[in-house]
Parts: sequence; structure tokens; C-alpha cells
Amino acid sequence: MTRRHIIHSYLQELRDKGVGRNVKAVDIPEARIVNSSGGLWLFNRAPHPNAAKLFINWILTKEGAAAWCGANVWNSRRTDVPPSDPNTVPKPGGKYIYVVREETLQAQEDTRKWLESIVAQ
Repeated sequence: MTRRHIIHSYLQELRDKGVGRNVKAVDIPEARIVNSSGGLWLFNRAPHPNAAKLFINWILTKEGAAAWCGANVWNSRRTDVPPSDPNTVPKPGGKYIYVVREETLQAQEDTRKWLESIVAQ
């Protein structure tokens, strides 16, 4: 089970108990936070390199991306694949902060403070 499946599972469990019905993504006007470390790798000297290449070629197609996204509840970067989670589709022209980079530490701290100020209201 992926991390996103776990999060959706917890949220659904809360909703089933009558809690969290109004939980939604927070829209941060100044920036978007992206926590992603996903990638597709082809290892040197793979046991079956042709099978790996075949899989990679398939996963990059519209059909492959749709199958992968549906199984993992992640949106594809392909714009011709329906999003699994419409709330997390990148908005055109948006500024995005990738939290896996050290140079974004200050932006992360600023965002944390901003979110705390909302919760404190």
C-alpha cells in the first residue's frame, strides 16, 4: 500500500465516523508545496533489461500512465490522463516548492508559520 493510499484510507475512516467531511487541500496563493521523490529507474545490468525497457515504454504511454496512476492514486504528468486526485493537479503558472531540496528549507518554514497562523484563528 502506498503512502497516499494510507492517507486516503485514514481520511475515509474518519469520514465514515462522521469526522473530516470538510477536509480539503489548502490553497496557498504564493506557492505550492510538492513532496515527491518518485522516479523511474533502469538499472545497469538488470536481470531482464529488455523486459525493463518494454515496461518503461509502456508506462510512458497514455494507457500505462492511467493504469499506474489508478493503482497508486497519483496524478500523471501527462495532461491526457485523467487525474486520480483532481485537488492536486498543478495549476498553470503556479510556483511550486519541492520539499526534497535543501534550498527550500526557508520556504518550508515560512509555509509552516503561515499554516499555524490560519489554525490559530
